Amino acid sequence: MSAAEQRSDSATPPAVRMRADVFDKLAETHGATNDAERARLVGIERTTLYRIREGKVVPKLETAMQIAQRLDVTVEDLFEVTA
Repeated sequence: MSAAEQRSDSATPPAVRMRADVFDKLAETHGATNDAERARLVGIERTTLYRIREGKVVPKLETAMQIAQRLDVTVEDLFEVTA
């Protein structure tokens, strides 16, 4: 697990989840069409991005802010509260 993510307790689902469809559309408008390009665009490892997109981990606030900043949107545009 990287420093950019926090594992959620397996008994408790994450309270925050990335809106993957929104992320994919925004990344595509920035020319990132595959997972490696998307990860490079937002400045995190590909495996970390995969875990965030799949809801397996919740990114630290700093990471969520970095992703949003690189896509020119707010954190609220990319993430939703699920609990």
